[in-house]
Amino acid sequence: SFAVYTRSYQDDNLLIINNLSETIQSISLSSDLHADYVDLISNAAQAIGSLLTLQPYTYLWLKRMSIHR
Repeated sequence: SFAVYTRSYQDDNLLIINNLSETIQSISLSSDLHADYVDLISNAAQAIGSLLTLQPYTYLWLKRMSIHR
């Protein structure tokens, strides 16, 4: 099972995803969460689309990248 939630403060938008299962799990995320993020733990870029698969007990703390125009 997954725990997925968002947090926002000023211009920062976070997406937190936790695989609470002992098995590999896939989740389909709503289209409003599809975006480019930065993983706050590894500092790596992470594109989130419609389907996400996570290893057992894996978690992602993601900060949505700003779009500058």
